[in-house]
Amino acid sequence: MFPDYCNMSRTPTPSTYELRIRGRLSGYQLAALGGMEADFSESITTVIVDVADRAALHAVLARVEDLALVLVAVAATRRSE
Repeated sequence: MFPDYCNMSRTPTPSTYELRIRGRLSGYQLAALGGMEADFSESITTVIVDVADRAALHAVLARVEDLALVLVAVAATRRSE
């Protein structure tokens, strides 16, 4: 009756995302984003975040906006082992 993607009983799969943000973030800003790893270049901070589901990703993106940060890019990624 409904397509498979409508099956709400599935457990969400945790995902890892790379956020590229303009400027060098402070320790407070990194903590607010829940970043597991951060890498700084001249003008971009790359933050790796693990999220439980899409709603958690949207919560992180809302924090980026709340902190008045400039989001350059978001990409799904795999954690390097």
